[in-house]
Amino acid sequence: MRLYCIPGLGTDSRIFERLQFPQQVTAEHLRWIAPQPNETLPQYALRMAAQIDASTPFALLGYSLGGMLAAELHERLQPRRTLLLASVAGRHEFPPLLQLGRRLQVYRLLSGRYRIPIQYTPAWWMLGLRRPHDKQLLLQMLQQSSPAFTRWAVQAILTWERTAAPPGLVRIHGGNDRVFPLRYVQAQHVLPQGGHCLLLDHAPAVSALLQQELLQVI
Repeated sequence: MRLYCIPGLGTDSRIFERLQFPQQVTAEHLRWIAPQPNETLPQYALRMAAQIDASTPFALLGYSLGGMLAAELHERLQPRRTLLLASVAGRHEFPPLLQLGRRLQVYRLLSGRYRIPIQYTPAWWMLGLRRPHDKQLLLQMLQQSSPAFTRWAVQAILTWERTAAPPGLVRIHGGNDRVFPLRYVQAQHVLPQGGHCLLLDHAPAVSALLQQELLQVI
C-alpha cells in the first residue's frame, strides 16, 4: 500500500525522515506546487491530488498544513486511512489567535518576501523544539522554502471555510502543541509531552501509532 505524505508549511519530505512505517507500506512524498492567485485550500488540494494514484490502495498522512490538505482530500479520494499529525480539520479548531488573525485579515499585511521568523526564540517556544539538530533541520527547510508560497498559505489557512471534520480521520496530536493547542482539537491519540514538531522529537512514539493504524488497513 502507498502512503502519500504531505508536509507542513515551510517544510518538505525531510520532515518525515525520522518516521518508520510498516514494511508493507511505500511512502510517497507529495511535492508543493505553485499556488494560483487567490486559490483556496480545497482548490489547491485538488491540484495536489494529481500526484496521487487513486487506482491502487493508498492512505494519506498530513502534517500541520499538510493535514488540512489531507482533510480536504479525504472525502474526495476515499483513502483507506487519513492520518493528521499536529493539525486541524477545519477552522472550528483554530485557537483564538488564529481566529483573531482571520477576523483581522492579517495576511493582507504580508509581502511576497515574507518568511516565517523561526530564528527567534518565541518561534522555537511555539514549536516546542529544544534539541539543536531538530532546530537545524527545521531551519534548513524554512530557509529553502518559498516566501511567496508562505504568504499564499497564510491567506489560504486564515480564509479556510471548512467548519466540520470529515468522518473517519485519525488524529495524532501533542499535549504541548502551542500552534494548535490540544483543547481545541479532537484527537484519538495524544502524546502528552509532544509539541507541534512531534514527528521530529517524538518520532519513535509517532511511528508506533502510525504503524498501529496502518496495519489495520493493509
